[in-house]
Amino acid sequence: MIIQSLVRRYEDTADVNPGWQKRTVSYALDISESGELYNIIPIGGDERRMTLVLPEAAGRSGKKAYETAYFLCDDGEYMLGLDPKKFQSAQKLHTELLSNCRSTAARAIIAYFSSGAPTHSKEMKNDGKPDHYKIQTAKGDVILTEKEMTGAKFIFMVNGVRVDYTDGDSEIVKAWSSRQSERTDADSELCLVTGEYDTIARVQYKVSLKGVTMSAQPLISMNDQTSFRSYGSVPKDPAAQIGQKAAFAYATALNDLLTHEKHHPSLGGDTIVYWAEGKDDAEAQMFSFLATPKEDDATRLDAIINNVASGRYVSLDGVVWDKRFYILCLSPNAARISVRFFHVSNFGSIVKKITQHYAALEIDSSRNEKFKYL
Repeated sequence: MIIQSLVRRYEDTADVNPGWQKRTVSYALDISESGELYNIIPIGGDERRMTLVLPEAAGRSGKKAYETAYFLCDDGEYMLGLDPKKFQSAQKLHTELLSNCRSTAARAIIAYFSSGAPTHSKEMKNDGKPDHYKIQTAKGDVILTEKEMTGAKFIFMVNGVRVDYTDGDSEIVKAWSSRQSERTDADSELCLVTGEYDTIARVQYKVSLKGVTMSAQPLISMNDQTSFRSYGSVPKDPAAQIGQKAAFAYATALNDLLTHEKHHPSLGGDTIVYWAEGKDDAEAQMFSFLATPKEDDATRLDAIINNVASGRYVSLDGVVWDKRFYILCLSPNAARISVRFFHVSNFGSIVKKITQHYAALEIDSSRNEKFKYL
């Protein structure tokens, strides 16, 4: 039910097409039309974080890392040749996908990979571990730390202009879309989430949750080869019979919720994720207010509690009281994500229970200015 609810969330609010994904990038490789690395440019301001819609990165779990490069956006091991085998993997992927493209950006990217990995040197710490890397560019050496080289994500610029992969370069978009559609009916099986036939996702998409290893892990995974699998399944089979469309949809929806503060307050080490069906700005704002009220909100909270206690579900800030509302609690657990609880009800019922909680814990005080709710 959790996965189905998240798929519906994606269908209600989707602003990313299947095959594409919102990803956080930190640097751009500024290359010339002939593929020369001119410079490495930080993007996203001081934090060096910018979210862009890019070709999806489905994950490399269960495969040799150098066999699976990501298209147009990856870390320094693949994009800058920190690992020669991974650079070769990226070269192969981009050459195959862009070989029939004639756009300036596509030809420049092919030329970049064909020229071989940029020259770089590694500086070591006293303990023998890498401290930073010095990468040669036409504009001069660029210094990147070990963490930046292996953890940050790089995209391409051509002559100082960032390539807009989703709109500006239709040939690149078509090349990627064609790759995504290369699935035959013979590969299709019944998806247990949608009830439709689709190619089953062999690797589940990762979810970015605070506290988990590497900041992102799959919501669905198994650490036992046999006992947790369906009857008749073998270790080489997918962890769950979920189609590519549903796998992409639920992970995209959950990651999107986890990027908006109004949809995920923290409770100790856990993260509470909540949403309503359809457009849910009013309900999300109301739930956020009830979950974390401030002392200055006492008068408004009093009014809501009194109205609900009297059975008066008045129209308030566009809230639809009978709308279906979902509350999902997630916990980081080493290299995986645990589901603490999942609660579904209409929004009015949930608000009633929360206000009953506040009323039960109301503190009588002679000091009128004191916030009386825990």
